[in-house]
Amino acid sequence: MFYFLFLLPLSIAVIQIIWPANWKGLTLFTSIFSWLLLGISVVIAINPQFIPSSFVWWETPHFTWTFAWRNDKVSQIMGVLVCGIYGLVQQYSFSYLAKENKKKLYYVFLALFVFSMLGIVYTSNLITLFFCWELVGVCSWFLIGFWNEKKSSGIAARKALLLNRIGDAGLLSGILLWISSTGQTDLQVINLVTIQGVIPQLALALMLIGVMGKSAQFPFHSWLPDAMAGPTPASALMHAATMVAAGVYFCLSILPMASYPISFGLAGIGAVTAVFSAWTSGSQSDIKRTLAYSTLSHLGLMIMIAALGATDLAFFHLGTHAIFKCGLFLIAGVLIHQYHVDNPEVPGTQEIHKLNHSLSRLPFLKIPLLILLFALAGLPLFSGGLSKESILAFVLFGFSNQPSLTSGLFILCTLTTFAFTGSNVFRLIRLLFSGPESTNPVKIFGFPISYSFPILITSLGALSIFINPLTPWKTEGAWILHNLYPLQLSLIPEPLPWIALILATGATAIGGMIKYFQYKRNKESALGVQDSISIFWSFNFFWERLITLTLRKFVALVFLFDLALHKYLIVGVARIFKNPKQGDSEKSLAMTTVWVEKNILLGSVNSLSLGIIFIGDILRSLQTGKIQSYLWKSIVIGTLLLMLLSWALI
Repeated sequence: MFYFLFLLPLSIAVIQIIWPANWKGLTLFTSIFSWLLLGISVVIAINPQFIPSSFVWWETPHFTWTFAWRNDKVSQIMGVLVCGIYGLVQQYSFSYLAKENKKKLYYVFLALFVFSMLGIVYTSNLITLFFCWELVGVCSWFLIGFWNEKKSSGIAARKALLLNRIGDAGLLSGILLWISSTGQTDLQVINLVTIQGVIPQLALALMLIGVMGKSAQFPFHSWLPDAMAGPTPASALMHAATMVAAGVYFCLSILPMASYPISFGLAGIGAVTAVFSAWTSGSQSDIKRTLAYSTLSHLGLMIMIAALGATDLAFFHLGTHAIFKCGLFLIAGVLIHQYHVDNPEVPGTQEIHKLNHSLSRLPFLKIPLLILLFALAGLPLFSGGLSKESILAFVLFGFSNQPSLTSGLFILCTLTTFAFTGSNVFRLIRLLFSGPESTNPVKIFGFPISYSFPILITSLGALSIFINPLTPWKTEGAWILHNLYPLQLSLIPEPLPWIALILATGATAIGGMIKYFQYKRNKESALGVQDSISIFWSFNFFWERLITLTLRKFVALVFLFDLALHKYLIVGVARIFKNPKQGDSEKSLAMTTVWVEKNILLGSVNSLSLGIIFIGDILRSLQTGKIQSYLWKSIVIGTLLLMLLSWALI
């Protein structure tokens, strides 16, 4: 049954390719396949014995390639999450892309995307993981640039591809260095290998560069907001359970082996990404870019807390974030689509202040949207509140055990991120819910079920009662944390979770109040500082300066070199050897080429061959076959060597 988990996405892709365009029933067929995929992942999570053991694929005297499968609680839950989000997104896409001419190609890319992500989730082999890692990147390139007739889509797809390739180069270098130093490729036995020393730690640091690129951490952060050029359902899948989640998921496997300087540096990068991305999200007018920067902020929190040692809490937040962020993207897609329906002459808009009319036409979306936004803000009784408050509780626990400036800074960064997120959520509520009520709202029974069902499921999943039914205000007891190892949450003493709950809620409320008073004074955002920092963070120094500008300068230098070579060297030599009778520079250049070939190139080759023949004659003359000849030659050569050695010592 386990192998069907990988065969089904490939089967969906193949069926989509060969299915004739005029045949009906394709939507129903692929929908059944996608939900069957989810059912298999649930069965495997309940009965882990379906996961096969490892087997040797390739073996040499110095290297063994073991094809191994992960069989732990993290991979099982992640598999259910990926398949569930894929089913919801594909169900949603049936209506969203109903009039798209290239929708068959879209579904092929979507199925391959999930197939490659499942490979990352379940494989325990580093080499196999790298192949799936690259396939995820290629599929994201296809989906981001799906509307390649738009220039912005092509630029965004290339940017995402190139920036991820830089990170992937670090990942590949780290994997090869790790294999050469430890001889191990299986993630499940890596902990049994001695990981002390410079080489294994350097390999881990290089692999974490790949994590930074895939999860869009600083300085690779700017490709993710630009990736919003693709279809909105693909953005939901990418932000929830595939592309960016792959980096965090792999990070959870290798971070426990990293030394303190590496993990501390990665925690700092995650904290910086969380704070500045949350800040920048509040200055975006595009709703998809606003949600994208919010994703960056939450990814930073996951990386930070995982690097500090709480991989279980990072995985918990990865799961809760996937649910409510997927729902937010799906609702954003509905609002964008509805705006186009109401304004057929306009191709569509993603400006937040224009989408309030779309929400007034769809009043039944207001409650799910509020639930998802409250989960994003991390308020109590919502899933985001459980995971974010547990992150703050662990940071407070670290400070209480060993008070220091660095642990205090991590607390400050976490609370600042919560405050900025609360401010952004209030801003979205203010802009989306402030429009006048429509006189002609869409009736709920006229709304496509392919829209309403995924939005309903994600909004229910954003309620904490479905994660921790007995005590929905506490993280402890959540089913997603059951049987996870190590469970850092159990180490936190009782007062700290309540303190974290109060501090997190207070920081979120303060952020919302600051935004409220800004609107009361008719100011969209803080003047000066926020706009300037947002512009700086949106501008990708790593991309614009170190890559784009460097390539442009290199191309310019190549052009100047080519111009100088042709204009001054070749033409100049041609004029020196110019034939006055012919007066033709092209013929003179040909004569010059013949002269160079005859006297320089051919002469050097002939000289080399003559030299080889001469050396061969000397060596042949030494091979006489007579012992007495060998003896006197050895005496002469030995005497000369002794004379040279004595001269060197003197």
